[in-house]
Amino acid sequence: MDCEENLREALPALAAATAALSTLKKSDMDELKAMKKPPAGVKLTMEAVSILMSVKPAKIKDPNGGFKKIKDYWGPASKKLLGDTKFIKKLLKYEKDKVGEKMTDTLKKYIDDPNFTPELIKKASGAAAGLCKWVHAINKYVLVNRMVKPKRALLAKASSELATLMEELEEKRAMVRAVEAKVAALMQELKDAEDTKRELEESVLDCSEKLVRAEKLMSGLGGERNRWENSVSTLSLSYQNVIGDILLSSGIVAYLGAFTSSYRQTCVNAWTEELAKNELQCSDSFSLKDTLSDPVQVRNWTLSKLPNDTFSIENAIILTNSSRWPLMIDPQGQANRWIRN
Repeated sequence: MDCEENLREALPALAAATAALSTLKKSDMDELKAMKKPPAGVKLTMEAVSILMSVKPAKIKDPNGGFKKIKDYWGPASKKLLGDTKFIKKLLKYEKDKVGEKMTDTLKKYIDDPNFTPELIKKASGAAAGLCKWVHAINKYVLVNRMVKPKRALLAKASSELATLMEELEEKRAMVRAVEAKVAALMQELKDAEDTKRELEESVLDCSEKLVRAEKLMSGLGGERNRWENSVSTLSLSYQNVIGDILLSSGIVAYLGAFTSSYRQTCVNAWTEELAKNELQCSDSFSLKDTLSDPVQVRNWTLSKLPNDTFSIENAIILTNSSRWPLMIDPQGQANRWIRN
């Protein structure tokens, strides 16, 4: 804002000078060039313009006498500047940002000269007055721009620092968003944990009530408790041996239907040793009847005239569990008759 305020003083003057230059014509320049003895105001204006346009003065004898030579800008200016058909265009496109301090220091005596004003110069020549206005505008712009330039540098530096800080701020905001998301997730986990806790408390209460009722039931059943404990012990042992027992049962059903009872036992003993080598448990006294049969079903078989010996029952178990027609040997013939029946 400070830069804009300073430039606001110089830019209107520069725009006015540019507008004044735009009204000048080649005929105005030719009119100035044709002056043999230009007025002091015109000479003063062309000297200032020559300094800005980097036109060096000529060394001539002092018209007032003496041996000392003086600088003459009028001759070079009338040839190199006023005689140039593109003079006005060059003034309009003048690179004012490249004017150095040495040039403005040289120009200062003209700017401070009370006779070097567009109003006074206009009395001698309207074209020279436009050039005078342009010189004043260029000088003012250069001085203001020189003052503004470090401020612009500070502005660029501050803008760069601001951009860096905004990036850091955005990183912090991203971190905050991540933390907020994590907090939200933790709050959800807390809610889920509280819900689970409440469900578990309800489950504990329910289990406690069931346990009380179960204890009452157990005490009411009395003698059944011992039988159940024995059943639990037996079932626990059977659960540990179930994989090995089922493997042995599968082998008997698949392969041993056509063999005698003694051979079947020999094979079961060999398979039991293999299970032990592979760390698979099975019952110490394995029985196909205990593993695959249902006591009620066996009872129905015997009522249907199946012999009650172990070999016949095993044959019946093989028949009912085999997925294919098995080859069976029944030395007594009883199983065959039972099957036909």
